[in-house]
Amino acid sequence: LEGPRGEALISSGWRQLGMVAVRVHPQYAYRQLFDTALATLAWLAVLFALALAAMRTYLAGILRPLHRIEQAAAAISNRDFVNIDAQPRTTELQQVTRAINSLSAKIRDAIAHESDRAGRLRQEAFEDPLTGQMNRRGFEQSVSAFLAETGEIHSGALALFALSGLEEVNRIFGLGRGNEIVKKLADTLAAPGTPGSAIVGRWQGPT
Repeated sequence: LEGPRGEALISSGWRQLGMVAVRVHPQYAYRQLFDTALATLAWLAVLFALALAAMRTYLAGILRPLHRIEQAAAAISNRDFVNIDAQPRTTELQQVTRAINSLSAKIRDAIAHESDRAGRLRQEAFEDPLTGQMNRRGFEQSVSAFLAETGEIHSGALALFALSGLEEVNRIFGLGRGNEIVKKLADTLAAPGTPGSAIVGRWQGPT
């Protein structure tokens, strides 16, 4: 930096006695520039810190729905079909949220439908429609499972009941009356007050 220079003449009346020259030292200008630079850097640092804090808050608000979507996807993979109630503000994330909710609902409905269907098939395969107890297949499977759990030593009793004269009851009083007798026998055998863990099933016909 070149310091400014000032000159002035010294005279006495009409007689010129000399000249005075004044020059400002540039050190003062350098000091002022240095102080200005420090102040500017300080303000820039403050503004940068505020900008970072604002950006962090803004990104946290944007990424929060993504965290919910991640949690929902993990829950769906664990067969917990949840819905994301909070809708994000961005359009793209709203579409992703709606897709996740729709996927969760469809999978939940599909699994519920298949579970009901599997229950009906199991009921048809192993349950007697008249008595509501196990049929021959279900009875054999339950007994086999019970024997497999108890190991090599088994204890228990097997009772086989046969209704004599059921054909005559069906012929005289009708099939409905005979079915009532069979169901009543099955309900009595499977009553909650029956001691032990009774396995009740209908083998076939009146048995």
